[in-house]
Amino acid sequence: MLGRGTITFNAASGVISDIGFDEFTHAVDYDISDPLNWTTKSEATDLTNGYFTLAPDFLGGSPLTVEIDFGSVYSSGAVAWLNDSLSTTQFASSSTTIFQSATGYGAGDLQSVSVGTDGGITGQYSNGEVIPLYRVALAKFQNMQGLYKEGGNLFRETRLSGVPITARPGTNGLGGISPNSLEQSNVDIATEFVKMITTQRGFQANSKIITVTDQMLAELINLKR
Repeated sequence: MLGRGTITFNAASGVISDIGFDEFTHAVDYDISDPLNWTTKSEATDLTNGYFTLAPDFLGGSPLTVEIDFGSVYSSGAVAWLNDSLSTTQFASSSTTIFQSATGYGAGDLQSVSVGTDGGITGQYSNGEVIPLYRVALAKFQNMQGLYKEGGNLFRETRLSGVPITARPGTNGLGGISPNSLEQSNVDIATEFVKMITTQRGFQANSKIITVTDQMLAELINLKR
Protein backbone atom coordinates (compact mmCIF):
# COMPACT_ATOMS: atom_id res chain seq x y z
CA MET A 1 0.00 0.00 0.00
CA LEU A 2 1.46 3.33 -1.12
CA GLY A 3 -1.50 5.65 -0.98
CA ARG A 4 -5.16 6.29 -1.62
CA GLY A 5 -7.22 9.19 -2.82
CA THR A 6 -10.31 10.54 -4.48
CA ILE A 7 -10.83 11.75 -8.05
CA THR A 8 -13.68 14.20 -8.57
CA PHE A 9 -15.20 14.44 -12.05
CA ASN A 10 -17.18 17.29 -13.56
CA ALA A 11 -20.81 16.20 -13.84
CA ALA A 12 -21.30 17.99 -17.17
CA SER A 13 -18.03 17.36 -19.05
CA GLY A 14 -16.96 14.14 -17.32
CA VAL A 15 -13.32 15.30 -16.95
CA ILE A 16 -11.29 15.51 -13.75
CA SER A 17 -11.99 18.60 -11.66
CA ASP A 18 -10.10 17.74 -8.47
CA ILE A 19 -7.73 15.08 -7.07
CA GLY A 20 -7.17 14.42 -3.39
CA PHE A 21 -4.39 12.10 -2.23
CA ASP A 22 -3.26 10.54 1.09
CA GLU A 23 0.13 8.84 1.35
CA PHE A 24 0.52 5.70 3.47
CA THR A 25 3.49 6.68 5.67
CA HIS A 26 2.99 3.88 8.28
CA ALA A 27 4.21 6.23 11.02
CA VAL A 28 2.95 3.89 13.77
CA ASP A 29 2.63 0.47 12.14
CA TYR A 30 1.28 -1.07 8.93
CA ASP A 31 -2.38 -0.90 9.92
CA ILE A 32 -4.18 0.82 7.04
CA SER A 33 -7.21 1.49 9.26
CA ASP A 34 -5.19 3.67 11.66
CA PRO A 35 -5.49 7.35 10.57
CA LEU A 36 -2.09 8.09 12.13
CA ASN A 37 -0.46 6.03 9.36
CA TRP A 38 -1.80 8.35 6.65
CA THR A 39 -0.54 11.78 5.57
CA THR A 40 -2.75 14.05 3.46
CA LYS A 41 -0.92 15.65 0.55
CA SER A 42 -1.47 19.32 -0.21
CA GLU A 43 -1.70 20.76 -3.71
CA ALA A 44 0.18 23.83 -2.53
CA THR A 45 3.28 22.10 -1.11
CA ASP A 46 3.35 18.41 -2.10
CA LEU A 47 3.33 18.47 -5.92
CA THR A 48 6.24 17.78 -8.28
CA ASN A 49 5.83 18.96 -11.86
CA GLY A 50 2.14 19.33 -11.10
CA TYR A 51 1.66 15.72 -9.89
CA PHE A 52 1.43 14.07 -6.49
CA THR A 53 4.70 12.21 -6.02
CA LEU A 54 5.69 9.14 -3.97
CA ALA A 55 9.17 7.93 -3.04
CA PRO A 56 8.84 4.20 -2.23
CA ASP A 57 11.94 2.32 -1.11
CA PHE A 58 11.31 -1.26 -2.23
CA LEU A 59 14.87 -2.62 -2.18
CA GLY A 60 16.39 -0.64 0.67
CA GLY A 61 18.54 1.50 -1.64
CA SER A 62 17.81 4.81 -3.31
CA PRO A 63 14.05 5.58 -3.22
CA LEU A 64 12.20 5.70 -6.49
CA THR A 65 10.30 8.79 -7.63
CA VAL A 66 6.79 7.90 -8.78
CA GLU A 67 4.52 10.60 -10.18
CA ILE A 68 0.80 9.79 -10.06
CA ASP A 69 -0.53 10.81 -13.46
CA PHE A 70 -4.20 10.34 -14.32
CA GLY A 71 -3.91 12.58 -17.37
CA SER A 72 -4.42 15.74 -15.34
CA VAL A 73 -1.74 18.15 -14.10
CA TYR A 74 -2.20 20.85 -11.49
CA SER A 75 -1.44 24.38 -12.64
CA SER A 76 -0.50 26.72 -9.82
CA GLY A 77 -1.04 29.69 -12.10
CA ALA A 78 -4.59 28.69 -12.96
CA VAL A 79 -5.12 27.16 -9.49
CA ALA A 80 -6.88 24.23 -11.15
CA TRP A 81 -6.36 20.77 -12.58
CA LEU A 82 -5.77 20.87 -16.34
CA ASN A 83 -6.70 17.78 -18.35
CA ASP A 84 -4.90 16.54 -21.44
CA SER A 85 -6.38 14.59 -24.34
CA LEU A 86 -5.76 11.22 -22.61
CA SER A 87 -7.18 12.26 -19.28
CA THR A 88 -9.31 9.83 -17.27
CA THR A 89 -13.01 10.61 -17.71
CA GLN A 90 -16.26 9.49 -16.16
CA PHE A 91 -19.84 10.08 -17.26
CA ALA A 92 -23.15 9.42 -15.53
CA SER A 93 -24.20 6.94 -18.20
CA SER A 94 -23.63 3.36 -19.21
CA SER A 95 -20.23 2.59 -20.71
CA THR A 96 -19.76 2.25 -24.45
CA THR A 97 -16.91 1.11 -26.67
CA ILE A 98 -15.37 2.94 -29.60
CA PHE A 99 -14.11 0.91 -32.54
CA GLN A 100 -10.45 1.47 -33.35
CA SER A 101 -8.64 0.14 -36.39
CA ALA A 102 -5.96 -2.40 -35.51
CA THR A 103 -2.38 -1.72 -36.56
CA GLY A 104 -0.83 -4.89 -35.15
CA TYR A 105 -1.52 -8.60 -34.88
CA GLY A 106 -4.43 -10.16 -33.10
CA ALA A 107 -4.12 -12.86 -30.49
CA GLY A 108 -2.55 -16.05 -31.81
CA ASP A 109 -1.46 -19.49 -30.67
CA LEU A 110 1.91 -21.09 -31.33
CA GLN A 111 1.47 -23.59 -34.16
CA SER A 112 4.97 -24.68 -35.09
CA VAL A 113 8.66 -23.96 -34.54
CA SER A 114 11.62 -24.06 -36.89
CA VAL A 115 15.37 -24.11 -36.26
CA GLY A 116 17.77 -22.21 -38.52
CA THR A 117 21.36 -23.05 -39.40
CA ASP A 118 22.51 -20.38 -36.91
CA GLY A 119 20.62 -22.10 -34.09
CA GLY A 120 17.78 -19.59 -33.97
CA ILE A 121 14.40 -21.04 -33.00
CA THR A 122 11.48 -19.23 -34.62
CA GLY A 123 7.83 -19.66 -33.71
CA GLN A 124 4.97 -19.45 -36.21
CA TYR A 125 1.65 -18.30 -34.75
CA SER A 126 -1.91 -18.71 -35.98
CA ASN A 127 -2.28 -14.96 -36.53
CA GLY A 128 0.50 -14.98 -39.13
CA GLU A 129 3.18 -13.54 -36.87
CA VAL A 130 6.68 -15.02 -36.85
CA ILE A 131 8.71 -14.34 -33.70
CA PRO A 132 12.30 -15.35 -32.83
CA LEU A 133 12.06 -17.26 -29.55
CA TYR A 134 15.38 -18.79 -28.50
CA ARG A 135 18.77 -19.81 -29.84
CA VAL A 136 20.48 -23.19 -29.61
CA ALA A 137 24.08 -22.93 -28.38
CA LEU A 138 26.83 -25.46 -29.03
CA ALA A 139 29.73 -26.32 -26.73
CA LYS A 140 33.21 -27.72 -27.21
CA PHE A 141 35.97 -28.86 -24.85
CA GLN A 142 39.74 -28.47 -24.97
CA ASN A 143 40.18 -32.21 -24.41
CA MET A 144 37.38 -34.21 -25.97
CA GLN A 145 38.95 -37.50 -24.84
CA GLY A 146 38.71 -36.36 -21.22
CA LEU A 147 34.91 -36.43 -21.20
CA TYR A 148 33.24 -39.11 -19.07
CA LYS A 149 30.90 -41.35 -21.05
CA GLU A 150 27.53 -41.62 -19.34
CA GLY A 151 25.98 -43.89 -21.97
CA GLY A 152 23.20 -43.26 -24.46
CA ASN A 153 25.34 -40.76 -26.42
CA LEU A 154 25.72 -38.64 -23.26
CA PHE A 155 29.03 -37.32 -21.90
CA ARG A 156 29.91 -35.48 -18.70
CA GLU A 157 32.45 -32.76 -18.04
CA THR A 158 35.55 -33.70 -16.04
CA ARG A 159 38.71 -31.93 -14.93
CA LEU A 160 40.59 -33.52 -17.81
CA SER A 161 38.13 -32.25 -20.41
CA GLY A 162 38.07 -28.70 -19.09
CA VAL A 163 35.10 -26.36 -18.94
CA PRO A 164 32.72 -26.10 -21.92
CA ILE A 165 33.20 -23.26 -24.38
CA THR A 166 29.80 -22.21 -25.71
CA ALA A 167 28.98 -20.03 -28.69
CA ARG A 168 26.70 -19.78 -31.67
CA PRO A 169 26.76 -22.64 -34.20
CA GLY A 170 29.37 -22.13 -36.91
CA THR A 171 31.54 -19.78 -34.83
CA ASN A 172 34.75 -20.31 -32.82
CA GLY A 173 35.39 -23.69 -34.41
CA LEU A 174 31.96 -25.08 -33.53
CA GLY A 175 29.93 -27.23 -35.86
CA GLY A 176 26.78 -26.22 -37.65
CA ILE A 177 23.13 -27.19 -37.40
CA SER A 178 21.32 -28.87 -40.28
CA PRO A 179 17.58 -28.38 -39.73
CA ASN A 180 15.04 -30.74 -41.30
CA SER A 181 17.81 -33.28 -41.95
CA LEU A 182 18.05 -36.97 -41.08
CA GLU A 183 21.50 -38.22 -40.18
CA GLN A 184 22.48 -41.42 -41.95
CA SER A 185 24.06 -44.31 -40.13
CA ASN A 186 27.82 -43.95 -39.63
CA VAL A 187 28.35 -47.73 -39.14
CA ASP A 188 30.55 -49.63 -41.63
CA ILE A 189 28.50 -52.77 -42.37
CA ALA A 190 31.51 -54.75 -43.70
CA THR A 191 33.57 -54.06 -40.60
CA GLU A 192 30.67 -54.95 -38.31
CA PHE A 193 30.10 -58.25 -40.16
CA VAL A 194 33.78 -59.18 -39.77
CA LYS A 195 33.58 -58.40 -36.03
CA MET A 196 30.41 -60.48 -35.72
CA ILE A 197 31.97 -63.50 -37.52
CA THR A 198 35.12 -63.22 -35.39
CA THR A 199 33.05 -63.13 -32.21
CA GLN A 200 30.94 -66.05 -33.37
CA ARG A 201 33.98 -68.20 -34.23
CA GLY A 202 35.55 -67.34 -30.88
CA PHE A 203 32.38 -68.44 -29.12
CA GLN A 204 32.37 -71.71 -31.08
CA ALA A 205 36.02 -72.37 -30.19
CA ASN A 206 35.38 -71.74 -26.51
CA SER A 207 32.34 -74.00 -26.56
CA LYS A 208 34.48 -76.76 -28.12
CA ILE A 209 36.98 -76.41 -25.29
CA ILE A 210 34.20 -76.86 -22.77
CA THR A 211 32.92 -79.92 -24.67
CA VAL A 212 36.42 -81.50 -24.79
CA THR A 213 36.98 -80.83 -21.09
CA ASP A 214 33.66 -82.43 -20.27
CA GLN A 215 34.56 -85.52 -22.34
CA MET A 216 37.96 -85.79 -20.60
CA LEU A 217 36.34 -85.66 -17.18
CA ALA A 218 33.82 -88.30 -18.27
CA GLU A 219 36.65 -90.61 -19.45
CA LEU A 220 38.49 -90.04 -16.18
CA ILE A 221 35.46 -91.07 -14.17
CA ASN A 222 34.98 -94.18 -16.33
CA LEU A 223 38.62 -95.24 -15.83
CA LYS A 224 38.14 -95.10 -12.07
CA ARG A 225 35.13 -97.31 -12.26
